[in-house]
Amino acid sequence: MNIISCAERRFIVYSVKNIDEGIEILSGKEAGALQPDGTYLEETNNFLVDRKLNTSTVVSSPSKDACIYLCVSIIVEADI
Repeated sequence: MNIISCAERRFIVYSVKNIDEGIEILSGKEAGALQPDGTYLEETNNFLVDRKLNTSTVVSSPSKDACIYLCVSIIVEADI
């Protein structure tokens, strides 16, 4: 990565505070905040991730990297 590549708009560097902000930038869709009932609003990224996790068989607790990979793969699969 170098400054010339940025100036030529070959890529853009975004600063994010958390993974939700990064996913929103990548997808153009709201991440979705956890509701008081423990769910997410439909059509948000976190709703899609939660739905996928709840329909998958998980033998043990997924690692943070696995969850991030799952988030990105869901976004790509959903073409959002």
